[in-house]
Amino acid sequence: MPLRNWSLRMLYCFMTTTPASILLFLGAFIASIACAQAESTSSPSRDVDLEALLSLPWKQFDQTQDSGWRVYVNPTNKQYIEAAKLIEAYLARHNDLPARQRALSYFHAGMQYVFHARAHGGNPLAALPDLDKAIVSGKEPAHSVDWKEMVIATKAFLLDD
Repeated sequence: MPLRNWSLRMLYCFMTTTPASILLFLGAFIASIACAQAESTSSPSRDVDLEALLSLPWKQFDQTQDSGWRVYVNPTNKQYIEAAKLIEAYLARHNDLPARQRALSYFHAGMQYVFHARAHGGNPLAALPDLDKAIVSGKEPAHSVDWKEMVIATKAFLLDD
């Protein structure tokens, strides 16, 4: 009789094989517990203080790991849409930011839509409005000499152009 249930197969291995198999089983069991714990702690608390996040200085909001919008996006948490919406809300509130900072933040927001589409099958074209705002006009200093070209190339890629 074939054993179709993974846990029954592991139990069968545990009961009938070598000490190495037992260690392998225990390792898999511990790993499954660790994964379950990581999933339960990976998303930010529903009690995230959005007001506190929206009040952060730009560098702490946009450039600091595990701070600002990045509380929604990290190696164990992939809440891309929430991150994009938070960035957009931050930019709406902080309209006094220099063009360079606004451009980088808009680029980050746009990329969150792309990452969401890649992970969940959404529409990557949702990134276009933010990417349009990420282009710095010729009179403003950009992040690099090729910033504008990089943003335009990203848009072209999304548009299959």
